Amino acid sequence: MRLFKTLIITLLAGLASCSNEGNSKPIEGNVTKAQVKGAKLNIPDGMYSLTKENSVVVWTAKKLNGSGHEGTISTSNGKIKIEGGVLTSGMLTLDMNSFTCTDLEGEDKENIDSHLKSADFLDVEKFPVADVKIIGVKEREDELISSIKLYLHGGTVEYEAPITTKELKFEGGANAYEISGEFFIDRTKHKIIYGSGSFFDNLGDRAINDDVHLKFTFTAV
Repeated sequence: MRLFKTLIITLLAGLASCSNEGNSKPIEGNVTKAQVKGAKLNIPDGMYSLTKENSVVVWTAKKLNGSGHEGTISTSNGKIKIEGGVLTSGMLTLDMNSFTCTDLEGEDKENIDSHLKSADFLDVEKFPVADVKIIGVKEREDELISSIKLYLHGGTVEYEAPITTKELKFEGGANAYEISGEFFIDRTKHKIIYGSGSFFDNLGDRAINDDVHLKFTFTAV
């Protein structure tokens, strides 16, 4: 199956997790542009954690015929460090047991969730987590590009993902920073080859894209 060229790690430069995971919910905030000069962000220096309830990773996978599914992955922890306005380090852990399809219901959803978590695809029993390491952020034509390493299903691959930032105001006056982006991963480089036309012949409409699209939104506090 050629998995998806349409899902944000982002997964990734918005990685953060730990302190202040509280139950506060964000209220309306002002969108701000990242200071791209020198790959600096509009986030004050410090160590930031990810709030799980306000962060999400969305995946989209499609067959070669255009049909497909999408769903979500939950984070278990993560953090980023900002020094001199620059993101200098970051990490994120994804709970692969949380991998689920959101465009189906009932028995259909149960069946696809079970198949995606099986040894055919993610093999969550053997690989219960996926790890993301942020290498850094650079400037490219007025965009901020995060460079990351994704360890998934026993394979580590480097990717790049454009990111944007947004300042949030929380109830009680606390500030938070939303980091979002999207990118494609090649599942076959992570040793997930089920239904891939790159490895199997005569799949017809059953062939799945190798590329999977990830779209992410993380809230750093």
